[in-house]
Amino acid sequence: MKLAHICLRVEDIDRMESFLCADLGFEHCFDFTKDGGRVGYYLTIGNNEFIEVFRVGSEDEVKPGMIDHFCLECDDIEKVHIEISQKTWPITSIKKGCDQSFQFWVTGPEGLRVEFHQYTKESSQQTKRSVEVDW
Repeated sequence: MKLAHICLRVEDIDRMESFLCADLGFEHCFDFTKDGGRVGYYLTIGNNEFIEVFRVGSEDEVKPGMIDHFCLECDDIEKVHIEISQKTWPITSIKKGCDQSFQFWVTGPEGLRVEFHQYTKESSQQTKRSVEVDW
C-alpha cells in the first residue's frame, strides 16, 4: 500500500487552489461538481499521489483547514478489506465511487477516518475527467 491522497476541508476552494497550485506548484487534476457547481477537486502532487480538497459543508464535523481523512492505495482491495474486517473497527463494504475507483472506509480510534482505494482504468485519478458527486 501507499499514500493515495489526503483530503482537506476548506471554506474557499478557489483561494486554496490558487495557494496550492500557483504558490506551491501542484497541478490541477480534476473537479468534483454537484448541481452544476464545483464543490472540490484533486491536485496531483506527483508519483500518482494527490491532495483532495472539498468545501466545508454545514453538515461536516471537521472545521475549515483540517485534514478530513487520508487514503491508501492498494492493489487488491478485496484482500485488504477481508484482513481489516477481521479486526474490531467499523468498516464499510467495498463500492465503486463516483470517481470510478473502488473504495471502502474504516474508522479507527478517536474517529480517525481512513479510506482505501483501488484504481480502475476509468478512475478520474487516471483519466482526469471531472466527477458529478452522488452525495
